[in-house]
Amino acid sequence: MGYIAPEKVSRVASIGGGPIGGGWAAHFLARGYDVNLYLHDASEEPAFQSILKTAWKSLSALGLHPAASLDRVRIVTNLKDALDGAEFIQESAPENLGLKQKLYQELGTLVSEDIVIGSSTSGLTMTEIQAKCPTPQRCVIG
Repeated sequence: MGYIAPEKVSRVASIGGGPIGGGWAAHFLARGYDVNLYLHDASEEPAFQSILKTAWKSLSALGLHPAASLDRVRIVTNLKDALDGAEFIQESAPENLGLKQKLYQELGTLVSEDIVIGSSTSGLTMTEIQAKCPTPQRCVIG
């Protein structure tokens, strides 16, 4: 089975809106993608907006894609809503093996097998993270 080619991706699901996830969301927005941002709880939105605003200043100075816009982010607190229409998934959940394994198990059943799932892990191996994912071959660290 093949994967969605990077140049065909127009919508990204970014899971987590902390410093890492917020940075990824800002990067994808700056490159002209639509972003479905998943927050565990709506109370996390002000912190995410602060991260996004700070990152946007730096990204703007570096140069934005012509389609870049902060209006292209959709913030949700339901994982299925975050995955709706996504052609790439960037996971930036807390660095907790059990949490990531449970998340990858769920992601593996919710999205089609041609969608790549990237992780922002800094200390776990992908072998550990994908252990419970029914389709581990599409999981990468990035």
